[in-house]
Amino acid sequence: MSKYIVDCSWKMYGHVEVEAEDVDEAIHIVEQQTRLSDITSDYVAGSFKVDHDTTYDNAGELKGPADVDVGSLIERYGIKDESR
Repeated sequence: MSKYIVDCSWKMYGHVEVEAEDVDEAIHIVEQQTRLSDITSDYVAGSFKVDHDTTYDNAGELKGPADVDVGSLIERYGIKDESR
C-alpha cells in the first residue's frame, strides 16, 4: 500500500482581545503583534476542502516532515514562531 499526502484546508474565525487607545490602534496592534496562540478561534463549519489539483500533481512525490523547510513556511505565511 502506498502513502500519500493529501493537501487540504479549512477556515478558522477568531478574535483577539487587546488594550488600545482607539480601534485603529487596536487593529494595528493585532496585525503587528498577534501570535497564533493569542487568537480565540473556531472552525468555520463546512469550510474543509481537499485540494485535488495539488494532491494529484504531487502524487509521485511523498513529502514528509523531514522534507519540509519550516523556516521557509514561517517566512512565506508570516507566522510568528516563538520557539526559535
